Amino acid sequence: MVLGTSGFLQKGFNEKSEVFLMPVPSSFNDITTSAELRDFVGVSWYQRQFIVPTEWLKNTDRASPQTRKVVVRFGGVHYNAVVWVNGAKMIEHEGGHLPFEVDVSDVLDGSKNCLTVAVNNTLFNHSIPQGEIFRPNNTDLYPADYVVNKYTFDFFNYAGIHRPVHIISLPLIGVEDISVSTTRLSRRGSDSGQVTLKYEVLLTEPSWTTASKCIVTMLDADGIVKTSAELDIFQQKQCKGTIQLAEAKLWWPSGSRPDPGYRHTFQVQIFAAHELFDYYELPFGIRTVTWDNNEIYINSEPFYLKGLGRHEDFDIRGKGFDLPLAIKDHNLMKWLGLNGYRTSHYPYAEEILDLSDQYGFVVISESPAVNLVNFDDELLAKHKLVMAELIARDKNRACVIAWSLSNEARSFQPAAGKYYKELVAFAKNLDTERPVTMVTNVKFGQDQGAQYMDILALNRYFSWYSDTGSLQLIKQQMINEVSQWREEYHKPLLISEYGADCVAGYHSDPPVIWTEEYQSELLKLNFEAFDQLRQSGNLVGEMVWNFADFQTAQGYKRANGNKKGLFTRDRKPKSAAHVLRERYNSLL
Repeated sequence: MVLGTSGFLQKGFNEKSEVFLMPVPSSFNDITTSAELRDFVGVSWYQRQFIVPTEWLKNTDRASPQTRKVVVRFGGVHYNAVVWVNGAKMIEHEGGHLPFEVDVSDVLDGSKNCLTVAVNNTLFNHSIPQGEIFRPNNTDLYPADYVVNKYTFDFFNYAGIHRPVHIISLPLIGVEDISVSTTRLSRRGSDSGQVTLKYEVLLTEPSWTTASKCIVTMLDADGIVKTSAELDIFQQKQCKGTIQLAEAKLWWPSGSRPDPGYRHTFQVQIFAAHELFDYYELPFGIRTVTWDNNEIYINSEPFYLKGLGRHEDFDIRGKGFDLPLAIKDHNLMKWLGLNGYRTSHYPYAEEILDLSDQYGFVVISESPAVNLVNFDDELLAKHKLVMAELIARDKNRACVIAWSLSNEARSFQPAAGKYYKELVAFAKNLDTERPVTMVTNVKFGQDQGAQYMDILALNRYFSWYSDTGSLQLIKQQMINEVSQWREEYHKPLLISEYGADCVAGYHSDPPVIWTEEYQSELLKLNFEAFDQLRQSGNLVGEMVWNFADFQTAQGYKRANGNKKGLFTRDRKPKSAAHVLRERYNSLL
């Protein structure tokens, strides 16, 4: 695609617009040598031509049962996107990390077509995440046109078309959405059980008057049919029910079984007048998630989360999806011996979660609501929309065991209580089978949202952001902090972030901050606290921050980004990676 920039908050091309050749998916910020483009805030324009097969255009008569439609699907565009095809405005979508699509059948030409996308990465007080437009009123220090989009979160606000774009031909009569869940599990062995699955297949609107039957089939990983059901759509006007599997292999987290991440295939076939109109296969891991006041259970077994926080971040492509990098990262996580991670601080690409499903990595799926600074009805409405899109996208993934509503919000504010109470109720109405949490760094006794969560998740940086350099304080402070929260709330609790910055190759004995020795020693002393807390029944998981170094906005506290990674940004291990690997591979 080609990219044109149009200035801060401007709405279209002008004679000063610069044009660049731009790969998709990627962030545009680091593709060129331009500092102006790296830091650009405003509207950028993507445009390219495309051709659809003539066969796709033959059956677009909406009155015919053979009708097909052509859809353009975006995996994620940061932050606000407006899409045109052949000059016709098709759709507008707000939110940079979740998919959207639009039917473009009526505007396509038989020859070349033009796809145009306006991408605005400006963050406001009521966007998610939030930002602030700073226009200093001081001409002695700043030129009159100086404008900055400030934000408080600690990662770079990369922008562009970050996820794949697909042009798809779909039957007008067919599947709109699928929901599958494990409602009953009776264990029959160490890794299998008798299972009841609940399913619902939503069809496109024209299907209800034309389609005759729906056949659902569950196959194992070898393609062997385990069970199936046939429904008369024409009479029942629905395709939902339950199916039983007498003996099904279960989805287990990495490290708990020799064959983790086992997935069946849920197959759907839609017929009209005995003719197959649509066919879809959904990979599906059979597992249950439950929780009580003390534990999280997967398939009725207590689960201890050995994990970390991550970012979608790499040199040059920024937050653009990169399949080789995604597989490399999963192999590094497997090498570390972990069993899960959090999608800090936004939903990750679907392809990444599909890999996690296969590898058996448990995922806490987090919304992009990072560092919220206010809580009102306008923001809540957008927050609900984001959660609805996130849950709709990830509801069928076995790896996703919990929803995180936000990270490090200013939830000490009185308004946060009502805000999170309503948001939790909204999320749980959409999904009753997963716990809900929020990740907080608020001091004990001040958080207004924690009381409404199923699981507590704390970010605590003892001997880094507090009492810097005093490693001897970590164990006492961590144990006392977690014990206070547990005594007050009686809910499962995990440490969602802890760690220290480290410049690779920087050494000192005895350890001092920013060295590999200090980072490693800080981890080991936290391990001592975690072991004692787990033994006393007060901890269900630990997640170090961070998997790899990542880019941030420029600041005197950041040496070309955040350096808390176990790996450098180009995935070279620091000493702490070996320390964590030794621990995680020894923990049961």
